[in-house]
Amino acid sequence: MKKKILVIRFGSFGDVILTTPVTRALKEKFADAELHVLTKHEFATVFKNSPYVDKVISFDTKKVSSLSQLLEFSKQLNYVGYNIVIDLHRNLRSRIISLSLDVERKLYYKKEALKRRLLVGFGVRFKSMPHTVDKYLNTLKPLGIEHADRIPFINTDDSNEMFADKFFKEKSISDTDTVIAISPGAKNMAKMYPKEKFITLINMITAKKNTRVLLIGSKSDEHVIIDIYSGVKDRDKLAVLTAGTINESAAVIKKCSRFVTNDSGPMHLSVSVGTPVIALFGPTDEDFGFYPLGKDDIVITKGYECSPCSLHGKKVCTKYSYRCLNDITENEVFEKLNIT
Repeated sequence: MKKKILVIRFGSFGDVILTTPVTRALKEKFADAELHVLTKHEFATVFKNSPYVDKVISFDTKKVSSLSQLLEFSKQLNYVGYNIVIDLHRNLRSRIISLSLDVERKLYYKKEALKRRLLVGFGVRFKSMPHTVDKYLNTLKPLGIEHADRIPFINTDDSNEMFADKFFKEKSISDTDTVIAISPGAKNMAKMYPKEKFITLINMITAKKNTRVLLIGSKSDEHVIIDIYSGVKDRDKLAVLTAGTINESAAVIKKCSRFVTNDSGPMHLSVSVGTPVIALFGPTDEDFGFYPLGKDDIVITKGYECSPCSLHGKKVCTKYSYRCLNDITENEVFEKLNIT
């Protein structure tokens, strides 16, 4: 009988993308095993077309909200007959599910949350602050997986590539254009580079010959994108995408030369398709383990003594007026783009 493995990571968007190296490592180790991933339904397409995932189980928090519903959901999962469950979330919900399963082996990743809290609260830095991908992969060591490719990935199909080609054609973007994608949004406002600075940066980019700028984000980013779009001088060289699916957006980003972003989920999406990232970090920190992993990726941060001040960028800066991001100049970002 085939071995069945379940990997659990509900969210958020960036964290789900960072689990993809785990799926690859597992399938390379257990080629004949059936690999399932349990994630929130809005992130299920991250694993679409993956050669390593046999089934994605979509979790709808609206349909499974109570304890009784969660236990019933777990009961249905138990019928699958998993041999191994790997909990890469380790919250109450994932714990309940994993504990409810009659499984030979259960593995849980080490969050090292205490180290992050000590860094935020007391500025204590540890020598060992591994990337989240490494922490996920370390979970697999009891299975004999010691070394694995760390780079996240997302697979796009022909329909996604066609979407990207059509989008570029409709926006009159040619193959000779240097396209800089910019993602100005973030889940929490404190992590967002100022709109005015993005406008100045875009004006600097579009002033160069054969350059185009793509503003990209989700529906929740539309208000920020509209404000930035309205302030740009040469809007003819500006394109906007907020309606694409995860995989369509990935295909569009893959066609771009560079991706400028805040510390956010789209940062990892760009890494997953190989487009070099310039990430702007303010209230959060690389030692949290969420920095971009591409070989040509760059993190710009001021590293002030007050940073990091928050695990997820939720804290309101009342003392320094968000200097950690405000002090990153448009010239600093533009120079890293290497536009000739």
